[in-house]
Amino acid sequence: MHFKTAECSYHGNSWKQCYAENFLKNLICNFNPETDNKEDIIKYFDILKLHIFNLELPTFPAGFDISLIPSYFINLTSLEIKYSPELKEDRKTNFLKKKLTPIKDEYTKFGMRFTDMKKFAIAIGELDYILNVSLQGNFIDDEMIKWLSTGLITNHTLRYLDLSNNKITEQGYLIFI
Repeated sequence: MHFKTAECSYHGNSWKQCYAENFLKNLICNFNPETDNKEDIIKYFDILKLHIFNLELPTFPAGFDISLIPSYFINLTSLEIKYSPELKEDRKTNFLKKKLTPIKDEYTKFGMRFTDMKKFAIAIGELDYILNVSLQGNFIDDEMIKWLSTGLITNHTLRYLDLSNNKITEQGYLIFI
């Protein structure tokens, strides 16, 4: 079994839902636009679209269309996307001089791109059941917040929005007030 350490309670106490959500997470996080076929992934999306409620994407791949997630998975209640890379600790260095190095792709320097935020903002307004959205550490700035807020105006179900560890100033947070 691939997901022996998966927490079933996070997935509605259903092993089937736990497997489906973890399978989808691995499918999206390991997507490579140079080798993977987008049509094959969309076939899985069609099969799983009504069974996905919680989606946690710890590393979002470059070249994947973010608007596919909200447009296919209409029953999403919780969504967590991390564009910036996970950092790994270089164990060869002195512990006083810890050096964290990025693991992969183009989002290491830029995080969430402006075009991705536009697509996400449009699609997030169409999710009727979304309760939690986490966009932690995605290098989101004040200009991107303006786009996100336009998408959130039409969404009436969102209860929790996590924008911590981004590049948002006081002016950006005033947009939400």
